[in-house]
Amino acid sequence: MNKKEHILSWLEKVEHDFSSAQVLFEHNPLVLDVPCFLCQQSVEKYLKAYLFYNSQDIEKTHDCEFLLEKCGHFDPDFRGIDLKNINDFAVDIRYPDEAIAPDHSQAMVYLQITEKIRDLVRSKISFE
Repeated sequence: MNKKEHILSWLEKVEHDFSSAQVLFEHNPLVLDVPCFLCQQSVEKYLKAYLFYNSQDIEKTHDCEFLLEKCGHFDPDFRGIDLKNINDFAVDIRYPDEAIAPDHSQAMVYLQITEKIRDLVRSKISFE
């Protein structure tokens, strides 16, 4: 798989994650932990796609703050974005002992952060 195909495959996968988060956010009864998990996964994958685009090897990490900082080395538009505590939804939320119960307004913030990262990454990746 060439570089372009690789990046496009990441973007396709992350679009599925983000679309799923949006659908679940509208689910009744309201379920908020899973969409927040999917937002974290989406932010992580968007940032990794951007780093791949810049020919960077990606460490195995779920740390979106770390990935965002690395992206900021290539483009200052990535600097200063507040991801809140989205990393809290990376791993621990998947297990009942570490469950986090975000409220509606918190979940909405994570959706907005994800959309901001999505728009930024998509504006920076070009194959023309």
